Amino acid sequence: MATPIAVNTIIRTSDGLLEAMDAAAAEMEFANSGKEFIICKNASGNPLDLVAITQKTVDGLVVANLTINIATGETRLIGPFPMDIYNDASGLVQLTLDEISTVTIDVYLP
Repeated sequence: MATPIAVNTIIRTSDGLLEAMDAAAAEMEFANSGKEFIICKNASGNPLDLVAITQKTVDGLVVANLTINIATGETRLIGPFPMDIYNDASGLVQLTLDEISTVTIDVYLP
């Protein structure tokens, strides 16, 4: 079962939104309205692949998953995720990671 990631809404106040990234899991999911983006920080000693699983087919062919390579020490922002391509039947985007040790991730809605 995929670990849910809470979607944080960026706010315009005097305090702003405190970044509080979560430890990554091998399989994760988040509710998607088509505007969300991911921030993933790789503090591990290895490069990693973050995969956003597509749910769409065109002419009976599956659209290839989106694979983002994140080098050691890098932080990447990825998104947004069009609903018709990435949302599953429950309105969630499914993610996988091949490295999770000292990797953090969060989802933001502007």
